[in-house]
Amino acid sequence: MLDAGLPVSEGISLMGEEEDDDDLKAMLDRLYERLGYGTTVFAAFTEEGVFPEYMLNMIDLGEQTGHLATVFHKLAAYYDKQVHIRSVIRSAVAYPAMLFVIILAVFFVFLTEVLPVFKDVFAQLGATMPPFATALLNFGIGLGKAKWVLLGVLVAVLVYLILCRTVRSVRDASMNLLTRLFGGSALGLKVSLARFAAAMNLSYSGLSDVQEALAMSERFSSSKALEEKIRRCHAEIEAGKGVAEAMSASDLFSSIDCKMLSIGAKTGCVDEVLETIAVHTEEDMDEALEKATGRVEPVIVLILSVCVGLLLLTVMLPLVSIMSVI
Repeated sequence: MLDAGLPVSEGISLMGEEEDDDDLKAMLDRLYERLGYGTTVFAAFTEEGVFPEYMLNMIDLGEQTGHLATVFHKLAAYYDKQVHIRSVIRSAVAYPAMLFVIILAVFFVFLTEVLPVFKDVFAQLGATMPPFATALLNFGIGLGKAKWVLLGVLVAVLVYLILCRTVRSVRDASMNLLTRLFGGSALGLKVSLARFAAAMNLSYSGLSDVQEALAMSERFSSSKALEEKIRRCHAEIEAGKGVAEAMSASDLFSSIDCKMLSIGAKTGCVDEVLETIAVHTEEDMDEALEKATGRVEPVIVLILSVCVGLLLLTVMLPLVSIMSVI
C-alpha cells in the first residue's frame, strides 16, 4: 500500500476495515486516530505499547531518513523469518519432549501396576524377587502414593503450555529462556547467528552505518560466543577496518561470506549480500535443527527399549528359572 503512494494512516485505515479480530481492529483504529492528529508514525506506534522495541527503533529510523516504506518491507520480511525460526525451534523441541513424556508414562505404569503383579506371582511360588526388582517395586509403591502430587505437577505443566500458546509475554519469555539455556551449544550458535543475520540485514539496509546496525542487531543474540564476536567486530571497525575485514577478523561470518561482503562493499551491494547471508544462515539453522531432532528420536527410543528390556529381564529370568525347576 505504501508503494502505491498511500499515506501510512490510510493504509492502517484500510487494514482496520478488513480486520475481523475485534481487538486488532480497535488497535488499528487507535493508530489511525493518532496519525490523524498529526502524530508521527513512531510516536503513534510507541503509545500503543505492544510493539517490539526493535520495530519501533527501525520505524523511527525510517521516518528520519525518509525510507519508511523500505523499513516496513524489511520489517515484514524480518518478522516472517523470526516466526519461521521460532516455529522450527518449537517443532524440534516438541517431538522429543512428547517421546520423553511417553517414556515416563510407560515407566510409571510398569513400576506401579506391572511389578506388583510379579511380586504376587513370586510370593505364590514361594520365591523372592531379585534385589534390583525389589528396589524398583518399592520405588513404584512410592510413586503410586504420590500420584496425586504428580497429577498436580502434570496439570501445572499443561496450564503452562496453554499459557505459552495463548499469552504472548509468557511465550516470548519461554523462548528467550530456551535460547539462553542452549545458546552456548553449536546448535544454539547457529540459531543465534540466523537471528543476528536477519536483524543485520534489516538494520543495515542503507539506513544506518555499520556500527549502528551491529548495535541494533546484537540484542537478538542469545549466544555469549556470538556476542563476543560482535564486540570484537565493533572494535575492529573502530580501529579503521572495513565491514568485511572486521567481520572476517572477528570470525563473525564465514570466510566466503566475508569475501562476498568485501565484493559487495566495492560494488555498493552490501544490502543484497547481507540478505543472501541471512537466507543461507537460516537454511544452515534449519538443517542443524533437523539433524539434532533426527539424532534425539532414535536415542530416546533406544533408551526406552533398553530400560524396559532390563526391567522385564530382571523379573522374567528368575521367574523362568523357578518355573523350569517346578
